[in-house]
Amino acid sequence: MIGIYAITHRESGRVYIGSSVDIARRFSAHVSRLNNGKHCNQILQRAWSRYGSEAFTFSVVEVLDSADRLIEREQFHFEQSELVYNIGEFVGNPIRGTKRSAQWRSNMSAMMTAPEMREHMAKMVRSRRPPASAESRAKMSASIVERMKNPEAREKQRLGMLAVWARRSNEQRATMMAAMRARKRKAVA
Repeated sequence: MIGIYAITHRESGRVYIGSSVDIARRFSAHVSRLNNGKHCNQILQRAWSRYGSEAFTFSVVEVLDSADRLIEREQFHFEQSELVYNIGEFVGNPIRGTKRSAQWRSNMSAMMTAPEMREHMAKMVRSRRPPASAESRAKMSASIVERMKNPEAREKQRLGMLAVWARRSNEQRATMMAAMRARKRKAVA
């Protein structure tokens, strides 16, 4: 069953709004994670752990014929609810709209820029995809060369690069230009 569902705390009326193309399976996943203390929504998890499963009801709010309007309808029902367990303000992107404290941002910045984290991230990227063979690299190169013969593809590439460039600050642009000049000088030498 495709649609919107709610997990409601009976006493307070506080609700978690969600959507799924398979509501029964999604409900089972919620219950399993909540019972094991591993739900991604810490607010809902704390309430579940504190009050127990008996304090909550699971209900189908709206049934849809297809998944086309799922996010739109979930957002509608979310906005109609006053007390929610949902973390973010936007159902399609729950992180968007959340406010982080200055201390949290500072801690995350320190963690993400630490040398061991950079090495860990680099290792993760390397482990995901093995290096391409010489034959594969030649095929990819030929594909790009062929694609760039098409004027529409070149224009699309140019516009994409301009959009990326426009989002950069003047300081970032200067740094990028210096790096490009250094690479050119190194290639010529």
